[in-house]
Amino acid sequence: MNIRIKHGFTLIEILLVVGIMTVLSAAGYLVAEKASQASAEAKVAGDMAMLNRAGRPNSSLP
Repeated sequence: MNIRIKHGFTLIEILLVVGIMTVLSAAGYLVAEKASQASAEAKVAGDMAMLNRAGRPNSSLP
């Protein structure tokens, strides 16, 4: 009896894995981009608050 053992992956299996990795990396990129944007907005808000406090005259000084 001639039994042939399969070695390696088929083209469909490799393309499926590449497709899944592409979708996951795109989703990760979108999450990272939103986090970066939220961080930048928080920094701008903090900077504006600091400028607002710096521009007000201090009432405790003579």
